[in-house]
This record gives sequence, C-alpha cells and structure tokens, in this order.
Amino acid sequence: MNKVVSILESHPMFNKISHKHLSMLGEKSKIIKIDSGDCIYKTGDKSLHFYIVIKGVYEALDSRENKRWKKSEFLKAGDVFGDGGILEESTRYRSVLCNDSGELIQIPDSAFLEVIQEAERLTTVLDRTNKSKNLQFNEAHGIFEKSTQRITTFLDVARHPSTQKVIRHICRTLNLETQQPVLLIQLLERGGEVTLRELGNQSNSILAANTLPKNEHAMLAFIQLKIRLSEDDSGLPHLIRLLHLSKQHFPSIVIHVASQNYSKTVEECIRLSTISYVGINYKNIQHYHNCHFLNHLKSGIQSRIRVIQIINKNDPNPPRNEIESQLGLPIHGTLLTNPKSIPIPDIEFAEYEQKKRFTAQFRRIVREILGKRIGLVLSSGGAKGFAHIGVIQVLEENNIEVDCIAGSSMGSYIGACWAAGYNGKELEKLASEYKQRFSIFNLMTPSMRLRKGLLSTHKLAENLDKRLNGSHFRDLTIPLCVTATNIHSLENTFFTRGRVSAAVQASCSLPGICMPCEIDNETFIDGGVMDPLPIDFMEDLGIEKVISVSTVLTSEHNHINQLRLRRKQRNKNLLHKCSDFINTRINYFAHGNVFHTIMRSIEASQIRLVERDLLRSDVAIQPITSNNDWLKFNCPEKHIELGRESAEKHLHELKRLAA
Repeated sequence: MNKVVSILESHPMFNKISHKHLSMLGEKSKIIKIDSGDCIYKTGDKSLHFYIVIKGVYEALDSRENKRWKKSEFLKAGDVFGDGGILEESTRYRSVLCNDSGELIQIPDSAFLEVIQEAERLTTVLDRTNKSKNLQFNEAHGIFEKSTQRITTFLDVARHPSTQKVIRHICRTLNLETQQPVLLIQLLERGGEVTLRELGNQSNSILAANTLPKNEHAMLAFIQLKIRLSEDDSGLPHLIRLLHLSKQHFPSIVIHVASQNYSKTVEECIRLSTISYVGINYKNIQHYHNCHFLNHLKSGIQSRIRVIQIINKNDPNPPRNEIESQLGLPIHGTLLTNPKSIPIPDIEFAEYEQKKRFTAQFRRIVREILGKRIGLVLSSGGAKGFAHIGVIQVLEENNIEVDCIAGSSMGSYIGACWAAGYNGKELEKLASEYKQRFSIFNLMTPSMRLRKGLLSTHKLAENLDKRLNGSHFRDLTIPLCVTATNIHSLENTFFTRGRVSAAVQASCSLPGICMPCEIDNETFIDGGVMDPLPIDFMEDLGIEKVISVSTVLTSEHNHINQLRLRRKQRNKNLLHKCSDFINTRINYFAHGNVFHTIMRSIEASQIRLVERDLLRSDVAIQPITSNNDWLKFNCPEKHIELGRESAEKHLHELKRLAA
C-alpha cells in the first residue's frame, strides 16, 4: 500500500473516506521534509496545496490585523491547514513557518477539491481551526494514533501559596497512579531558573539532565522546571518545542501558570492541555473578579476551564451560587488543604476516615486527568435498597474508589450517608437501627394532611440532617447527585446543590403514599418514577466508567415472584386465609389494595427503564430476590448480605474497571 494512503487511513478526518478516494489522494500527494525556519507559504501566496502535519511544530501567523504578523496558533502532528484559501478560491491570509523541523503531507488543491466534492463527510469535519484531537505520529508503524501524553494546566491567578501545595500533591498522586515520571513546568512572572527564550537553546540538555541516567530519578515523584515568563510572547515557540521534545520522556506534564495577565503563551498552554483548571480561594475572590485574564476566558476559551475552589483550614465555604455570581464562572469542585477540615460524622476511627478521604480528593482529580473516573449509580427500591450497603462494603474492602454518586429514592439516602463520611461498616450500623419494631416511623410518619398523602417524610429529612450535621452538597466528601421528579413539569430533576436532606426527602416521596416535597416553590415526588437508575447524570458529567446497582424488580424475578405467590396461596390453611381476609380489609398496603396497586404500577414502568439503563453500564450489579416486599425495613442484614454476594460475583470486572 502507498505510504501516504496508510497515513491518511489512520487520520480521523480521512479514515471513513472510500478507498477509491484515498488511493487517488495517495497517488497525487507526497511527503515533504521541512527544516526549522522554513516558510511553507506566505500571506498573499496562491493557494496551491493542502497540508497535514506528520512531524514537527509549525507556527501559523495571521497578517490581517493592522497588516502585521500576529501569532495565531501552533500546529503539531495530525493538524491540517491550507484549506481556507482553496475552498474560498483566494490567496493565503496566513503565513506558516516551521518552528521545529519535520514532515508534511502535501496534497494538490485539485485533488483536495475533488475529494471534497465527492465525500460530503469532509465538509462537515473541516473547520477553520483544524486542530487535531490529541494525535501523534507513530514512526515505527507509519500511522497516526492517539497521543499517550497528557498535558494539564493549572492557572494560579491569585498566586495563592495553597495552590502550589495542591499542584505538587497532584503531581505526586499522578506519579503514584501511573508509575511514570511527571514533568512540572512552572511559568512564573518573577523568578525562575531560566526564561522561555533561554530555554530554546537548552531544551535538549535540560531534558537529558532530568531523565538520564534514569536510576538517579527513579525515586522522584516529579521533575520541576521553573521558567520565567517573558513580557511578550517571543518565548512561546520555545515552550512548544520543549513540550514536543518532552513527550518521549514524560507521558504526564503539568503546567503551573502563576500569572494574572492574559497572554498568547497562557492561551496556548490551555489549548494544548487535555484539561485545564483555575485554582481559586474565596478570601481572594477580588483577584479573580477584576482579573482581565478571566474576563478574556469568559468570552473565549471558557469551556476549556474547570474552576476548583481551594479551601484552607478555617476558610469559609459559602454557597457556590454566591461565588459563581462574583466570579462569572461555574465551580467544578472543591479541594481541602488540611485533613482535619474534611467533614466527617462522629463515627469510630473518624480521624482515619478523614485522612483517607483527604488523599482520595487528589486521586479524584488525577483520575479526571487520566480519563478514568468511576461513577456509582444506586437505584430506588425501598427496603431492598439496603443491598447498596453490601456493594459499598465490597468496593471499600478492595480499594475501589468512586468519583461520583448518583442515587434515586432509597439509593439517594444510602449514597448521601456514604458521601458524607459514613463507611460501609457504619452504614450497616445505621441500617441495623431499623430492625426494631415500628422503626419505619423514623422515616415516615402519619400525615396530618391526608389530601396530600397518607405518610409524611418530614421525619426522614430531620433524621438525615442529624446524621449529616445539616450538610449541603458542597460539604460532601464525594460528589453526589440526587434525582427527583417535578410533579408539575413531569421532568426529572438532578439535585447537586442546597441542603442534602431536602433533596433526599423529595427523592423518597412515593406518589400517592407520601406527601410531595416542596423545594424552591417547586413540588417533587419520588425520583424512581422518572429515573429509577440515574445513569443520565453520569453521561452528562462525562464520567468514563459507570457501576450500576439496581434493586428494581426485573421481568425474570417478577415471574418467579408470581409463581411463588401462587404456590403459597395453594398451600394456605383456613387460619391463614382468614388472616389474609382481615388484612385486606384494614391494611392499605395489602395485596390488591390502593397502595399496593400504586407500587405495582410504578414497578411496571421501572422494569423497562432499568433494563434499558443497565445496558449502558460498564458493570451492572443486580442484588434482587424473588421476595419483592419493598416495605420490610426490619431485616436489613438479609439485603446487605445479598448486596455483598452480588458485588463479589462481579469483583473481577470491578477490579478491571478500576485498574
């Protein structure tokens, strides 16, 4: 096969083009070598060729503003350029220079136009930025492939001391997770060991000094370079070159930008990054509010930025809405800099749990950088939801951490307690409290407003508030989402802010049985009505791997349950039949009565929803018995053990997912 054809075939832009068109391009195109400093084309030149970068770094300069060259962007392996002038039948409006010697595929304009006309897909793929999606060129195989290098940028706008501490902690954690060297590049306004311009002549020697001999650096968590930012962007090409050269030595690179000033250098760091963070501290909120740099981000590359609130010991933790209104950017998450600041309930070995969850928050950031986040989805199911505790215990015993929890109804209650600091053993202790007779009334009490519902879940919210010390979502040690159904709009609502107990109360308010719950002048009922297994939230958040735990009845178990009930009915004696007769006359929850009918109606809709959503999970755990009594809270140990057994059956899959 023609070498050009095999390269084009591996490029995301061309890999679905017909072999006929690829062969035509391969015959008419060629690979050209470019030396550092060469000009590919200048502004005003005739548009004769379309280019694909194989190797090297190229600088595209825009001359349209004030008739002067203005730095526009850098192009690397996989990026394409030159299509604008060809498609618009105009001369070049940019100049492209080679910054670091390499190779290009040069495609004649006639061949490019012929493929564009024949292959409609190309017209939808092409855009004016033509930035590749993290590609690199594999010289051994002669193809493009996804780059294994990860670049993460941390923007320290207020230059707060805690930000540097957090970044160093993340670098160490990244090294532990990947077992690979990490390069930390600090771009400083003042100080620094070398300027970006001086870096240009020293890149190779710096990398050699920091990577060879390897045995001297085997014990280091990361290598640190302190670089002084230039007043202009003249040093940017040298930074690009350093990043380009370092990928063979450092799969993970962290860039720490300690500057309030916007520059092309900082913007390019964000563009090159897999993910970018802004570390903020509430005490210095005025630094961000008046910062020209963040104002530029809001109108430009805001979507690439994730704001992390860094909280020191004794710092206030106000509602996120308050910070966001001042900052103008959404808060992505929170990092606490002191283990003793981690809010943990009064449990046994609380100090150990604090330290464990303190380090877990940094691993959560690292898994986000690596694209390996795990989400845990806990279904509705009433008393059967105690099985979630057994699954959580198995996860903890095997050191499988989750980065986010989404829960519906009983799943939201268990998920909230775990997210607030209760471990698996403590959750089992909480569940054992319901073994006592009439303990169900710790969750539900007779309603005084029978027109709204037979039971009130107000006691549930009170008890949960005591267990969680009145926690808001921002106080939880694991991010949590609680789902409830808006009774007026009939829409599923995801709660991630406000008081946790109110959201859980809404999610547990069974329609027709419990009084609806009001939050912010909106009325909500049980989350299991619309979304008994809230996987949609995980997909909206971009969580890469999902573990689902469903205690919702399946078609198979429903069939088994019906056979069991029929057999039981046939074997009943006269005393049992009399007892059933009386029960059906006085018990609203008895088989065939109003609330039993309501629950069966909800289950009927849940079966199909859950069966569909389980197929979207990476690991689906179903601790379900043929005994489908959702109201029996007095035997939690049975459900917990069932949850453990079900999770252990999937232990190999769970470990592989977390690897």
